[in-house]
Order: sequence, then C-alpha cells, then structure tokens
Amino acid sequence: MDSQKKMPGIAKNISEILSSTHQHTLSTAILYLYRHAKTI
Repeated sequence: MDSQKKMPGIAKNISEILSSTHQHTLSTAILYLYRHAKTI
C-alpha cells in the first residue's frame, strides 16, 4: 500500500525532472533503460 501511495509523488518528480534543461539526456537514458529491461 505504501509503495502505491508513493508512486504519484515519484511520477510527479520524474515529470518535473523531464521538464528541466536535461530533458533530452534523461529521456534518452530512460528509453534506453526501458528497452534494456524489456529484453531481459
């Protein structure tokens, strides 16, 4: 239950980070990690 309550806050933090000046670098890293995780 606690982890589910924390998720919205984490998602908000991620969205704020992505809207920063490092958006391209972070989005690329997240895409890479996402694709890598799917191949496992």
